[in-house]
Amino acid sequence: MMQLLLVLLLAIGAFAQTTNSANPVSTDDKTSKLVEMQNDWLKAGSDGNNAAIRALIDEHWMAMAPSGYIMHSSDFEAPESHSRLPKLTMQKTTVEFFGNTAVLMAHLVTEKENGPEFNLTSVFQNKLGKWEMIATHLSGQAEHAPDQNGSQ
Repeated sequence: MMQLLLVLLLAIGAFAQTTNSANPVSTDDKTSKLVEMQNDWLKAGSDGNNAAIRALIDEHWMAMAPSGYIMHSSDFEAPESHSRLPKLTMQKTTVEFFGNTAVLMAHLVTEKENGPEFNLTSVFQNKLGKWEMIATHLSGQAEHAPDQNGSQ
């Protein structure tokens, strides 16, 4: 009985190894893909291009704007939006993976001098090999926010 259990565990381990290595994607490649998707989302938001936004988000996507307004994917059904994000650039971007889920965090700055700054958190999920944005949160940047070491 013990031998049968050992053989079964070895077979499961070998199967798991071959399925995981059959199509390896490095973390750097996945990170680059999500950063690119987030940049595409920011551009689509500043262009008012709802079709491009819908292509990046899950059908159940939800977000919170700095004002506290909660948005859903259904808010982007019209082909074009009249409310637009300012042109934003990501800085201090970090991505962490948790299985088929990833969290991207970044600091956003506007192209306009002395424009507002934001903090961004987006959650992505890989569904059948395709990454989709499932949640986003934008918050205003505190005027004297501490850095990662706690100093201001």
